[in-house]
Amino acid sequence: MTELTTNLKDLIRNITRVTKLGYEIAGNMTIWYYLTALLGGIMPVVTAFIIQRIINTSFTSLASANYFYSTFGLLTVLIFAYFLKDILYYTSHYQYLDYIFRNKLQVGLNTKYLDKISQLDMQHLEDPDTQDLIAKVKDTYLVQITNFMSLVGNLFAGLIGIVTVSLSLIVFNSWLPLIIISVSIPRGVWKLKNGKFAWSMFSSGAPELKKLGYLKSVLGENGSIIESKIFQSRQSLMDKTIQTQDRLYELNKKPIDRHFIGLLIISIFEFAVLFLILNSYLPALQSGAMAIGTFIFLNSMNYSLLADGSSTLASFSNLFSQSLYIDDYFKLQELPKLITEKPNPITFEEIKPPLIEFKNVSFNYPKGEPILKNLSFTIHPGETVALVGVNGAGKSTIIKLLCRFYDVTEGQILINGVDLRDLSLSNWYQHLGTLFQHFIKYQFTVKENIMLGNSSIYDEDKMKLAAKQSGAVEFIDKFEKGYEQMLGKQFEDGQELSGGQWQKLAIARAFYEQAPVLIMDEPTSAIDAEAEQEIFENLLNVYQGKTLLLVSHRFSTVRKAEKIIVLDQGQIIESGAHTDLMKNPQKYAKMFNAQAKGYL
Repeated sequence: MTELTTNLKDLIRNITRVTKLGYEIAGNMTIWYYLTALLGGIMPVVTAFIIQRIINTSFTSLASANYFYSTFGLLTVLIFAYFLKDILYYTSHYQYLDYIFRNKLQVGLNTKYLDKISQLDMQHLEDPDTQDLIAKVKDTYLVQITNFMSLVGNLFAGLIGIVTVSLSLIVFNSWLPLIIISVSIPRGVWKLKNGKFAWSMFSSGAPELKKLGYLKSVLGENGSIIESKIFQSRQSLMDKTIQTQDRLYELNKKPIDRHFIGLLIISIFEFAVLFLILNSYLPALQSGAMAIGTFIFLNSMNYSLLADGSSTLASFSNLFSQSLYIDDYFKLQELPKLITEKPNPITFEEIKPPLIEFKNVSFNYPKGEPILKNLSFTIHPGETVALVGVNGAGKSTIIKLLCRFYDVTEGQILINGVDLRDLSLSNWYQHLGTLFQHFIKYQFTVKENIMLGNSSIYDEDKMKLAAKQSGAVEFIDKFEKGYEQMLGKQFEDGQELSGGQWQKLAIARAFYEQAPVLIMDEPTSAIDAEAEQEIFENLLNVYQGKTLLLVSHRFSTVRKAEKIIVLDQGQIIESGAHTDLMKNPQKYAKMFNAQAKGYL
């Protein structure tokens, strides 16, 4: 009972939240949606009552002179009632409002979802539980929430129908509505009890669904298709896909079979009870105490109440199962902001290269081992600094902390003497430009790709200069549409680029932005050595007087830095210029010589 009470509270909470959400997105449309649902609950009783009057009039007034006029008048009212039912309920509610309302909701929901996802903190994005939550929500929220709202409308119409039909049946027997509603309960309870099977399949199958999604991407991506041809691994991947699909199918089928058998038994029970009720009124019909129209009305109302009771409980049980999806959507929406600003944060009026100090910084990821240990170093304004070390040494973590994707566990990061946590994030990000190894390949035009480096300005001359400095102009000039060429294969007439070309375009974005501090994480990994040399010459010229923070495994690039910081297991073991570090046969010199040996 406690679990049922909890589920009811959750359901009521979700109905309230979704209705409020619907009103926020489409206020007037939500009101009309429920008003037409209200009409749908009343009209069946109205039309059945008019039919009863027509039939009774036909049998009692057949020889009367007023028969034609009374029957004609009732038929006119009946046609008008059907007209209202069709136009105001079925046409307005189902064929117009339901469609328009769903689309309006989906537009608003999509905006809210993308707005939330795009603002999630890095800690959320790198958390497996949050990733599972996003995986559950992203493919279901548009359909599930609009379905939930539709079910709420059906529930509302059903409840109105139950009330109006029950009032009409009380005339025959005060206990009759309770009997019919009781008969409808088993179907609702069965659906309520087994209504979670869809959710259980989704929940327990979530890892399998993720695996299936991954296999689909592996089998469908160009690079994977090419590689599978060489390794002849396609059939093995197909076998894995088929096995995963079969497991999901079996997982889905068993509860559906059980659900169907239960509904079949309940249907037989409902038929038997209704038959007994109508049979009890046959003597009254035979004796003339009950008119034929009234008997038909009674029969109609019995079935109507049974249908309303079952459909209402079905809507109720469906709302229970859908509510679990709704919970996930709101859990995602309610994820807290982990990187927060203090009230009245500090801003720097002049956007220029700052003094950056890491003072006794230690850091460990949530539920993880310490990554950085008591780290201290300084980056002076306009200095070029390289971070060097094996994978896992802490290079990328330093960048994440400097970008304030995470906050330090201990110590401080000072910007011009101010704790980074006290700064306005938007103001701080105006100082930063980033180019990561896994940059975004925007399926836009060449011009749009470059200008995204600083969308607040529009300067075509600067954009073309950035393309020249990055070396991207070499392939851009070959395009028939030049800088208006659409890139990628997502849209019509798109031109796909090589990995190195995409990387040059990403570097062009950095040149276009010219932020006071440029952070580059493996910026030229897909570019040949000659092009890399030219890009860095341009980079050093363009960024004179600005700060460069570089992470690279290519020592031909690293050696140009004014200061090289060598990391090992989250600690600084060496620091200095290339020539100074090479004089001491320690970690840096060994790594440099090992790489240089590969070129000899």
